[in-house]
Amino acid sequence: ESGPPAEDAARPFEFLRRRLQELRQGGDANQIAVLVMKVAREFFERSILFVVKNDEARGLGGFGLAPREETLNLLVRQVTIPLGEPSLFREVARERRAFSGSPSADRWLGHLMGRIGRFQSKGLVLLPLVAHRETIALLFGDNPETGRDPAGLEALEVFVQQAGTALENVFLQKKLQAIEDKDRAPLR
Repeated sequence: ESGPPAEDAARPFEFLRRRLQELRQGGDANQIAVLVMKVAREFFERSILFVVKNDEARGLGGFGLAPREETLNLLVRQVTIPLGEPSLFREVARERRAFSGSPSADRWLGHLMGRIGRFQSKGLVLLPLVAHRETIALLFGDNPETGRDPAGLEALEVFVQQAGTALENVFLQKKLQAIEDKDRAPLR
């Protein structure tokens, strides 16, 4: 069914190499977010991208299993997690360090699971997207269909770091453009 172990091990890196090339071609923040979600599909059955702003993590979009007839992508846009209160989300955002495993229960993780449904999900992953040493987004992933623990995440972590750098470049370019435009403005 699958190739030799060495080939299996190389597969995520080959996939990653192609996605990193796409990332290097640049684009705006939206295109980068879409690419992050495309990569997340290779690792998780369900994933959500949260944008971090004003000490909150707001659901931007996602894919995967959702309760009843709901669409996860729409559902998560109604989810906001305050980062001022203790939670796994706050920890990952502040420490800028990935979490993978079975977390101890906390109120806000409970809130999220209450909204999106736990199903078979046991272990989960929460990765920070960092730009200018600030967490600007959080990527959540789990496997609610099979209940498998997410694995082989090194490639995903590398990609998410690079996505943070790409976003940093987008923001930097915008700033430079604004400065140039100001310099070019005719004096009155």
